[in-house]
Amino acid sequence: MLGDCGQCNGKLWMNIFNVGGVITIHCSDTSNDDQTTPTCTGTLTGCDQMVCVETVDGTTYKKGCRLCQAGYKGATAITDIGYETCVDDADAITNCSVYGPTDNTVCYSCTSGNAVRADGKKCLAFAGDTNCRLLGLSGQYCRECKNNYYLSNNTCTLGYDASTATTTTATTTATTTTGANLMTASAFIMTLLVFFN
Repeated sequence: MLGDCGQCNGKLWMNIFNVGGVITIHCSDTSNDDQTTPTCTGTLTGCDQMVCVETVDGTTYKKGCRLCQAGYKGATAITDIGYETCVDDADAITNCSVYGPTDNTVCYSCTSGNAVRADGKKCLAFAGDTNCRLLGLSGQYCRECKNNYYLSNNTCTLGYDASTATTTTATTTATTTTGANLMTASAFIMTLLVFFN
């Protein structure tokens, strides 16, 4: 239902709108609940990402948690979104730090020096990359990186660093423009070759 949006960047509320079956997500410091007596208020104990879900009719809202904090896991599911509450993790998966946002029986992220086994049921020691979140089927390679990292040449690489955002943006813009110019020139040359052939 939520696609690839798992957590907002520094915003308390993930507001989910369901208008005519079309889901949109908006991250904000406040909930989208504009009822006379709102249900999406306050915080939930042990929750890292609050969620306010607007139902299909647009008049009913449901408060919940998209991602529980370390040491907690979700209780009472909100289908494909998260949980109504977060509870102490009594039956812990050894070395699990954060449980799955929509499945509290699997680990989402492990403690330092460990990564989630492919089936999510266990944390395994993994020294290959400290920013690896999820291992491949063999347990010998990283399949998915932690939040804010991406795989590049089999290494988890930082995706965004606020301290270098201006420098990164300028470099990315220059690289993108140069790459676009090269693609345009290459396309023009190919067109000429096809035309004169």
